[in-house]
Formats: sequence, structure tokens, C-alpha cells
Amino acid sequence: MSGIYLPRLFPPHIAERGLLYFQQGKVRDVQKTSAERYRAEVCGSENYSVWLKLDSDLYIKDGGCDCPYGWACKHMAALWYAVRAQTPEGQPDETDATIFAVR
Repeated sequence: MSGIYLPRLFPPHIAERGLLYFQQGKVRDVQKTSAERYRAEVCGSENYSVWLKLDSDLYIKDGGCDCPYGWACKHMAALWYAVRAQTPEGQPDETDATIFAVR
């Protein structure tokens, strides 16, 4: 399996912020644009265009965001949570943020 699962890609504080953004409903207009690619608008200090390319196990193969932070930002993490929430058994909860430090 190629790609990177979210806990290995994002530092814990970024993953936590992404989870919070998702829980606050800041991920809008999630679209599946192809078999593996998703895009959305994430509302932060501005509205950012975010995309992820995921495999069937939700490993991140590629992605991007037009925010100034660059790769592996909280907006990308928020989109990952939104996509995960749409899959069976994928509803995130408050314990999700704690897994990032141990994996």
C-alpha cells in the first residue's frame, strides 16, 4: 500500500486543528472529483481550496491547499476528516486527535 495515512503525515497539533475545523463545520462543498480525488473549500481566516488524492484505505497519495502554510496543513487534515466521516465506520471523535502522537 502506497501513500501516507493522516497520523503519519500531520504533526499532532495540525491534526488537532484539522479535526476542530471539521467539527466546527468549516469544510464546505466536499466533492469527489474522480475515483480517488476529493476537493473542498475550507473556511479559515480566508476560504481555501483544498484537494486530496486518497486510496481506498484513506491513505493520502497527494494533496494540496492554497493557504500560505504549505504541505500538510490543517485545511488538508480537515478535508481528510470530512471524507473519512462519509465512509462506513469513519465518524471521527474527540479521541482521534490523540492517536497522532502514538502512531
